[in-house]
Amino acid sequence: MLLLTHSGLTCLAVPGVTDLEAEEYAVYSALITALIEEALPVELVVINDRTAPTAKPHYLSGMSLKETYESYKAKNERSYSLERRFDLKVKYELVSSNEDIMLLMTKFAAWHPRGRGCLLFSRVGLNREKTEALVYVRVYRTPDARADGYLLKKKNGTWKVKRARHLWIA
Repeated sequence: MLLLTHSGLTCLAVPGVTDLEAEEYAVYSALITALIEEALPVELVVINDRTAPTAKPHYLSGMSLKETYESYKAKNERSYSLERRFDLKVKYELVSSNEDIMLLMTKFAAWHPRGRGCLLFSRVGLNREKTEALVYVRVYRTPDARADGYLLKKKNGTWKVKRARHLWIA
């Protein structure tokens, strides 16, 4: 989950698996960087200390290679712990995942009325060569929510977003 505000606070919760691969952290870091570059200045990213098995696999069907999609499905069957392994140019904190996301959003909105929302990430599906990644992102903004899927490709050692699919809005 990623909270963005005009004052520069960002809160991020990432859903996924235990013992995440270094490559998954590289993908998260690249995606977070791309997302915050689109936002107003961000000074802090707060990351949920657990991933969440909430992503619906069929939402991302056809976005990637079959093996990337199968990896994504397999990794999102349960929740995993996250560690301080993100490579970001802004400060970040890991926070407990015990709090209900809508309650957290309500509190955040009260503290930061110009808040942009919370991003909730799936685990990262990777192909065998680790050159393609698939991630589901849910954005919570009081009182609404939306979800997007992202396909990233690795070229010359750098992950870049290649495709985004708007999935739903509520």
